[in-house]
Amino acid sequence: MLYGVAGSGKSTLSTTIANLLRETGRLGAFIFFNRDVEERSRPSNVIRTLAYCLASSDPRIGALVATVIETIPSISESPLSFQFRKLLIEPLSTLPTTEAPVVLILDALDECGSAEDRSSLLALLAAESFRLPSFIRILITSRAEFDIRRAFEVQPHVLMHELALASDDNMKDILSFLRSRMAEIRSKNSSLPLMHDWPGDAAILALNRRAAGLFVWASTACRFVDGHDPRRNLEHILRGDVSTTAESALDVLYRTALEAAVADRWHDECFRTDFCSIMGTILVARNPISDKTIDVLLSLERPSRHTISRLGCVLHWNDTELVRVLHPSFAEFLSSPLRCGTWYIDALLHNRDLAVLCLRHLELILKRNICSLTFTSTPVHETLPEATSYACISWIDHICMIAEHAEMIGDMLEQFLLQHLVHWLEAMSVLKKSRSTIASINRLLEWVHVCGFNFTPSINLQ
Repeated sequence: MLYGVAGSGKSTLSTTIANLLRETGRLGAFIFFNRDVEERSRPSNVIRTLAYCLASSDPRIGALVATVIETIPSISESPLSFQFRKLLIEPLSTLPTTEAPVVLILDALDECGSAEDRSSLLALLAAESFRLPSFIRILITSRAEFDIRRAFEVQPHVLMHELALASDDNMKDILSFLRSRMAEIRSKNSSLPLMHDWPGDAAILALNRRAAGLFVWASTACRFVDGHDPRRNLEHILRGDVSTTAESALDVLYRTALEAAVADRWHDECFRTDFCSIMGTILVARNPISDKTIDVLLSLERPSRHTISRLGCVLHWNDTELVRVLHPSFAEFLSSPLRCGTWYIDALLHNRDLAVLCLRHLELILKRNICSLTFTSTPVHETLPEATSYACISWIDHICMIAEHAEMIGDMLEQFLLQHLVHWLEAMSVLKKSRSTIASINRLLEWVHVCGFNFTPSINLQ
């Protein structure tokens, strides 16, 4: 198990290793957890996903796993320990022990649900993984969360290794990365009057010191420098303080990047409003969404891409992809008023706002037979617009995260349920999400009771 602080390069290492193993045919599975993508953060999916990846990588394993599924069709609903034994241990144990090593990679395990959600999975991986055949190797990367370290560090078959930020090897790796990226930036900007060795060794060494051992700092800094005027952008970074801790190094970098990107507009009330609304929506969205969905839900006077396009050093976005923060540490920076000051995004407030926006959107869109379907024996392949799909799938999640001032949404929620509950169920069927509706309604019912709402008896949530 490889662990370290946020931004130390764990995911970069795991991705590099996965690519090398893929080339040699030794990669059995590569699962990268992402708390911002709900489907990638469910501990209950991990064993089945590992089995699927292994089955896809080797026809022999595929045939064995297929037999298990045919024999036990309900295995997806079985306890994780049963899935582990039937889908992994027993099929893999039938293969020759002389097999070449096959590696399973679980990246960012700390983003796999909450500590409570992943407790069963951790116990299983820590205590039972030694039962897998000896040719199966597992690489896990994670932040040093207490529950994860506690589960693995007591196991004699698990090797724990910390990514030490201040180690010579780490500093040399980041220095090599900076030299390479600066050479690329210099080459891309051949029309600018840059010296043949720009920005010079002194500047690169200064960047390396400011990185404080954080690969994400170096990566983000290079993205920032690689702008319209690399010389000016580099000067902005080098004018910042040299930080002594990883967190403060990121804080200085993110503040510098934001100030350079939008400082000229920060005193514009329209821009401040747009920035907070858009960034707040990006941070609290249950799954990454496109700028078009942001536009539909927020109904801003200006398209969101007008703001997002100025933040390329901290956001990943283009015309064909969803908007994502480049690294979880940036979301953590914006969510801490002590760290980011005026850039602070109140996640609880924006979650409540997004819950309201989802309900308002659905009130306008949902209706009986929303796709004008007719009775037919052929499969239906209708879908819904992206913003409507997001609102249908996520509105209950956003509501159930409201812990304070829930009364502000009570009347609106009651009216929505009275008028559109059946329409929502139909829309979820169109989206092929019917199986999740019962669990979602049960969570909503529990939230309603906790908040003390007394809805009209005609609303039946059972």
